[in-house]
Amino acid sequence: MTGGLGIALLTMALYYAWQVAEIAVAFKARRVCSGVFVSARDMQAVLKTDVSVDDLSPLRHITTRVDHQERSVTAQFMGIITSKAIYRAGLGCTLAMNGLTNPSVHQEPQALPSKSQKFQTHPWPAGDSPDTRPLPPDVDKLRLESALDWAFAEPDSGPRRRTRALVVVYKGRIVGERYAPGFRGDTPLIGWSMTKGVINALIGILVKEQRLSLNSPPPVPEWRHTVDPHRGITLEHLLRVTVHN
Repeated sequence: MTGGLGIALLTMALYYAWQVAEIAVAFKARRVCSGVFVSARDMQAVLKTDVSVDDLSPLRHITTRVDHQERSVTAQFMGIITSKAIYRAGLGCTLAMNGLTNPSVHQEPQALPSKSQKFQTHPWPAGDSPDTRPLPPDVDKLRLESALDWAFAEPDSGPRRRTRALVVVYKGRIVGERYAPGFRGDTPLIGWSMTKGVINALIGILVKEQRLSLNSPPPVPEWRHTVDPHRGITLEHLLRVTVHN
């Protein structure tokens, strides 16, 4: 009985270890792909600052290969677990999994149209051209610069800040802006959980305009089939990340 239980526990441990390894390999492929092809950063800088930091040190044992012609990144662990991320201009990187191949990924809907010239020649928030106006009289330039210096300085001990971009908005205009080496104002960055807040705010505007309803299903045609288990999911379920009955 004890031997059988030990074998069962070992089998479960190996199974979950394999699952964790697969996730780690896919994460590194996707992360390096985004850094190299979406943000147009140097691969060595991405490896050093994005996937080899202290809290992600196990990823150092996963090798990566960048194919600039195919615009893809392949990650591999011990030669037995492999994952590939494929880049598409304007849409980002897609993991080639569940039967997806490079040709099938590129057959999916293409990128959104690029920014208009009008957007590029107007200051924020109407565009992204620099705002050359003097600072408002009630903004302390020295204190503002000191705050920016602090945000980009690394502490002697404890968690590192790794600040990459900082924009200070005051009364509807940008009054402070700074970027880490290798980053610029037009460098695409992964939003992580900040993206959820932005999406929720945009959906809130559409709900207020009565163009969407929280109690209605999200506009996903694939979920509308009568046998699809996602059919009962509402927009509010997605916003709150809750399960439906």
